[in-house]
Amino acid sequence: LIWIEAGRIDEAHAAFSRGHELDPLSGIHFGWLGATELIRGDTDAARAHLERAHTLGWRGPASAWLLKLALQQGDGEEISRRFDAWLRDDGRIGDAQRDAHRALFERMRASASSADLAAAFADVVRAQPDYDWTTLALFLGLTDAAMDEALRAKPTSGQILLMMIWSPVDHAFRMHPRFAELAERAGLPAFWAVHGEPAGCRWTGPPERRLECDR
Repeated sequence: LIWIEAGRIDEAHAAFSRGHELDPLSGIHFGWLGATELIRGDTDAARAHLERAHTLGWRGPASAWLLKLALQQGDGEEISRRFDAWLRDDGRIGDAQRDAHRALFERMRASASSADLAAAFADVVRAQPDYDWTTLALFLGLTDAAMDEALRAKPTSGQILLMMIWSPVDHAFRMHPRFAELAERAGLPAFWAVHGEPAGCRWTGPPERRLECDR
């Protein structure tokens, strides 16, 4: 999993392919194969593998990646359907947070301004500060809020953020000026120095450390 966390997508795909050969009924291997295919632009294979992963029990992460695919393709009805599936399938979203997720999503779908949506999101974070709202902010397109939330001190959530931010819809998050802080916290620059930079990206600096990505 370190390969996908570090954005080394070809290596990640090869590793998951080997895992799939050894355990062809593993939903995890189907799922991460689908995720790497989505990142590489093979959307048909990605959808097929992610739906198979969901069937085999890898439900929450598969639904999250299928939502990313819907967001990438811009189909409003499919986005709504996939968002509802993600809310249902992700066991880390508790009853106390589910209503807030849905209310913010409906506000986004109603074409609320970015400022209004960001203000509503900030109210939710203040009301429930022990929850990690980063993934929701990314799905809502609130890049600045997502970065603030990713860097905010809070209890460990079990979310696998760095494995989930290499798709095309997350480009703005990776290009954010403060992404360097997140990468350095995880030791990614040291990993990149040894194994190479993320696929389609270049790590710059000093003096200004940042990730520049083509997609």
